[in-house]
Amino acid sequence: MTGLKKAIFGLTFFTLLLGGCSNVKTIPLSDTARQSVAEVMVSPSVTVTPDVFYNGPYESAEFALGGLVGAAVGQAGQNSRVRIENTMKASDIGAIFTKAFRQQLQASGTFNLVEREAANTGVFSFEIRLYGLGQTQGFSHTLYPLLGVKGTLTDSEGRILWQQYADITPLNSQNTLGYDMNVYLQDPARVSEVFQNASTVISRQFMEAL
Repeated sequence: MTGLKKAIFGLTFFTLLLGGCSNVKTIPLSDTARQSVAEVMVSPSVTVTPDVFYNGPYESAEFALGGLVGAAVGQAGQNSRVRIENTMKASDIGAIFTKAFRQQLQASGTFNLVEREAANTGVFSFEIRLYGLGQTQGFSHTLYPLLGVKGTLTDSEGRILWQQYADITPLNSQNTLGYDMNVYLQDPARVSEVFQNASTVISRQFMEAL
């Protein structure tokens, strides 16, 4: 893969990440804010972007070849693209992320986790701003998850105590779990598996800030 194509892949993910983190103001958790929260719960309601990103072998070949040949290759892969995108949309990425975050939160012991909101209960809520599958380079058939999440902690009166955006792309060294396109098509559970792994990485990033 040429340096130019590597740069284009990097630029593609960089552009996506800029869009994901735009308008997200980072609000560190102060000691005063931490002391005001006796316990926390994780909201099961997660806002998920309706758009899903996918860049696989056919898409890369279409870009590399260009013209009528590239268009023909891209068209040939359209069915696979639609199937994988539908599988990602059906995977319930919101539930996958909150499960991973709850596991990391409980393991850290940073807060007392409860199931119901009460007085002095902080609420963690999340927004999936981008997600999808992509290659690390154009000749690879292994697709890794892309995930960008906005996290917020509010007090019982709705005031924001903490807010942060974190993401992971196929180019991140911590993004170690991926599968061939055909594996995802044959076993949709692998989509949930890789997003669980990516969610764990991002949850750990959040916990480091808390």
